[in-house]
Amino acid sequence: MLIRSRAVFAPDGGAASGIGAPDGGAGGAPASSSGFDWTGALGDQAQTFQPLLQAKGWKSPVDALTAYQNLETHVGRAIVPPGADAKPEDWAPVYDKLGRPQAPDGYTGVARPADLPADFLPDDDLSGFRQAAHTAGLSDRQAQALFGWFSGRGKSQFDAAREANAKVEPELRGKWGAAYDGNVEVARRAAKAFGGDGVLDMLEKQLGGVGLVEFFHRVGSAMGEDSLAGGGGAPAGGGVATPQAAQSRIATLSNDEAFQKRLWNRDQPGHAAAKREWEELHQKAYT
Repeated sequence: MLIRSRAVFAPDGGAASGIGAPDGGAGGAPASSSGFDWTGALGDQAQTFQPLLQAKGWKSPVDALTAYQNLETHVGRAIVPPGADAKPEDWAPVYDKLGRPQAPDGYTGVARPADLPADFLPDDDLSGFRQAAHTAGLSDRQAQALFGWFSGRGKSQFDAAREANAKVEPELRGKWGAAYDGNVEVARRAAKAFGGDGVLDMLEKQLGGVGLVEFFHRVGSAMGEDSLAGGGGAPAGGGVATPQAAQSRIATLSNDEAFQKRLWNRDQPGHAAAKREWEELHQKAYT
């Protein structure tokens, strides 16, 4: 826009003339209070720009240029999202301007809480979360807020499981009495038959509760000694590790009608395994 600095004065040296109204009345662009003559500066374009000048209240070209400079600064900072068919690489500059770290490991706010065990929130899960956050274009602040919600739920579940686990042994000892050790051993052996060593401990830690141990005890009892022993795979003494556990197991089996039938009736399926376990338990318990 060409701005001319020529000033036009009224014949008597008074106020500058307006546009289309020599007296500077309605329809014209009178000189500002500072004396600048927009009519003289804009010439035949003055009428076109009159509404803008009045709306903005610009007193001089300095005001107009300052407003334009501010507009360019704002536009330079503006973030324009790509179109609907944009590819991930088209979004990358937008995400970067919004604060996404350069790499997934740049999410400094995503870390395992100190009071949450590693096996409850493994490192692989943390890495996976960071990668997903980076792909989604989250800023560090956004990722931290989302992870805080996620880890908070995990912490609540962990606390609930730990509280439930603390009640397992006292409650089961109250139910099973002297048979506690033997029954727990049956539950462990049943869990091992399905998932390997340590599976019951893992499930107790993750899920908690008396019902889980009771469930595997029922499974183990229903499977019978043949299945649990696995034929030569069970350690001596019916799989128990101490004399006390062997004595507890003997007490349990003494009240187990199904086992007693297998033990004393040679025609019953599983008789040989029941007899072998019974003898091994007594050897473990009393020698």
